[in-house]
Amino acid sequence: MLPTIHFNDAGYYAAGVTPTIYGGPFVGPDTVQETNLAFYDMDRDVTVQDAIASVSGGAAPTYAHAYLLAVGDVNNVCAVLISGELLGNSVQRSVPALKFKKGERLFVRGVQLTNSGAGVEATVLMLRFAPKTGT
Repeated sequence: MLPTIHFNDAGYYAAGVTPTIYGGPFVGPDTVQETNLAFYDMDRDVTVQDAIASVSGGAAPTYAHAYLLAVGDVNNVCAVLISGELLGNSVQRSVPALKFKKGERLFVRGVQLTNSGAGVEATVLMLRFAPKTGT
C-alpha cells in the first residue's frame, strides 16, 4: 500500500489542562485512512521521505499539534513531529529520515498543543515513504 499513508487525528481540548508533548492529553492511536485501523504494518523496508500536517480540507492547522510516532506499541516512541514544521505549502519542511523495517507496526498519537479555549481541531498527518536505502 505504501508509499503514502494518512493518519486521522481527532484533536483534543480540555479546559484548564496545559497540554505537553510528554504528558498529553493524547488522542489515539490515530486511525489510518487507507485501512481504518489504529496502526500500520510495514509491508517493506522504507524511509520517511516527507510528512505534511493539515486539516481535512488541506489547509494548515490553526493550532500547534505534536504527533508521536511509535513502533511496536504506542509507548515505544521513536519520533515526535510538530505540525508547524510540516506545513504543506512550505519547502522548508523538517522531516527526519526515519527508517522502518518490514513487519514493524507503526502507531501515531497526537496531542493538540493549545489551551486557548478555541476548541478541538482535527488534523491529518500524511507520511510519504521511499524504499529504504543505506543501513
